[in-house]
Amino acid sequence: MNQTGSASASRMRSRLLYAMQQQIVATFDEPDWIELGYYAGVADLIRDDPILLPSLRNDDPAYRSRVFDVLESLSNAVSLADLAIWMKLPAWLSRNDPALGRELFLNGDDTALDELAGAAISLDVPELTRQVARIRRTATTDPEVAIGQAKEMLETVMKAILGQHGPNTDIDIIKLVKLTREQLGLDGGGASTYRNRTLSNLTQLVEGINKLRNLYGTGHGRSRAGETDPAHARLVVDSAAALCVFFLEIEQERRRGEVGEG
Repeated sequence: MNQTGSASASRMRSRLLYAMQQQIVATFDEPDWIELGYYAGVADLIRDDPILLPSLRNDDPAYRSRVFDVLESLSNAVSLADLAIWMKLPAWLSRNDPALGRELFLNGDDTALDELAGAAISLDVPELTRQVARIRRTATTDPEVAIGQAKEMLETVMKAILGQHGPNTDIDIIKLVKLTREQLGLDGGGASTYRNRTLSNLTQLVEGINKLRNLYGTGHGRSRAGETDPAHARLVVDSAAALCVFFLEIEQERRRGEVGEG
């Protein structure tokens, strides 16, 4: 990594630490710390710290700075990004510091991914946040992982839409897209021929993403790892992200219509 990239990564890490410290100081009590310790596999580190919990109990000003120290120690056991998602930091920032939330979780390089990241924050869907973050990290460095995540991202969005209304979503992705189209009124009934053709291509698009994931992705092992490249991964990611955004926009319109009728 060049010096510019290293400095940028260091700054983002510092900003993430700051955001996590702000949320912890505002919301954590002793049981939250113990739960975090067990999540990270370092419960003893939390319990045995000579300053952390005593300063919290006594409302000691030293607590604020000690939180930074403990977070640095925790980063040796679990990634800060994963810890931030476990804490639901994106959702907390969306309510308390939206600008910092956008800085940390929306990087502006990919419009569709940015929109998905924003939807994940507003809808409080941690798994979608994790998937978008993984895609950003791996699209150029590990395209097979990015392809696998693109397919899982599609599943997450469709299951979120269907899960709000009760259908069983433990099914294969082709059936999933069929149910999602029906749920969103995209099954072609009464639509023009060209619109029907376009909508039917949604299923073909998902089938293509699924087949590429099975060939090159990480879901069932890498059957042909190393045979793809970032350009193909970008095509899959962009297609999946655009479809996710489309589904979410239609779902939002459908919900607004239900509210208006009510």
